[in-house]
Amino acid sequence: ANFALGVAVEIPADLLAGWLCDRVGRKITLAAAFGAAGALCLSCAVLPASLIAGAAMLGKFAISAAFAIVFVYTAELFPTPLRNVGMGVSSSAARIGGMAAPSVILLADLRGARAPNVVFGSAGAVACCGVLLLPETKGRPMPETVADCDDARGRSSRRRNSMSTRKLRVAPLSESDGDAPVDEGAPVVWSPASESTDGHTHGVK
Repeated sequence: ANFALGVAVEIPADLLAGWLCDRVGRKITLAAAFGAAGALCLSCAVLPASLIAGAAMLGKFAISAAFAIVFVYTAELFPTPLRNVGMGVSSSAARIGGMAAPSVILLADLRGARAPNVVFGSAGAVACCGVLLLPETKGRPMPETVADCDDARGRSSRRRNSMSTRKLRVAPLSESDGDAPVDEGAPVVWSPASESTDGHTHGVK
């Protein structure tokens, strides 16, 4: 009966996940699903036996929603040249976790029946925090290059280059200028090549 319920909750979980992704966004929905799954799994370690089954089904609902979202979200994060490799590595990591999960159950014999719930719940909490560090992809074009991924994270190298290559105005300082004040509002770049033979330094504004 528990197995049938676990399978049955996946259908509404997938439908709700798809609806929330279009309305709220991938990032918040996935983080909420991971966080809810982790919290419910941790709660199974402290709840009375009569409530554990209900919390476990809700946790199954949340993790099913997260599993439905993660493949869509992951594909939208990687740029086109790395998308297949990134998806393959991510899927392989998931399979490794799936193979390691049954071994975690053995902790029940060493640390008590609640230990596996603590491990799985902590993994959900860590996944939730990790998702919050990623950019939102809802309504944005899929990245074509790595630079596009930098743009999505607000760290565009092209933006930095455009700022550094803006037109500079050279204003040499002569002896008559003395200690003339420099406009502090303008950027000043000093270069060893700007020093003249008479010891004066030319400022590049």
